[in-house]
Amino acid sequence: MINGIDNALTAQGTDEVVLPLLTLRHNSISETLRFVANTENIVANGETHIAFPFEITLPSDDGNTPRCQLTIPNIDRRIDQAARDIVGSPIADIAIIATDAPDSPLTEIRGLLLKDVEGDVERIQGTLQAHDQTQEPYPWRRVTEERFPGARKPT
Repeated sequence: MINGIDNALTAQGTDEVVLPLLTLRHNSISETLRFVANTENIVANGETHIAFPFEITLPSDDGNTPRCQLTIPNIDRRIDQAARDIVGSPIADIAIIATDAPDSPLTEIRGLLLKDVEGDVERIQGTLQAHDQTQEPYPWRRVTEERFPGARKPT
């Protein structure tokens, strides 16, 4: 489990409340959007996270590119319209906090890209995934005499 909170998560009764925070950024959005899956707003690290009913499925430790599933209720046409109108992938950060220490996240996943957004009348879903480094060209920089004066062409 996450940083020793497994007892609180698996206990029959506990005072420990663990909540996910979601932060979304995009060039076309004037300010960063911050949400908490809660019924009340939460202030974490000096930033207010607005209470909003969303669900996140956290990634597994299977060695593949980290991938999460984000689901939000389609409670307003503006949400669906914004999801359709945005060009490119918003960047998302996820933090899991305990409500008694919101400034010290139990775990964080930063720089996820929101992709494959689909929606219907009930919900909007998308995949949050890290940049897949395996798709980058290798080597990304060629060794040439101009770039590396000490390098010589093979003879």
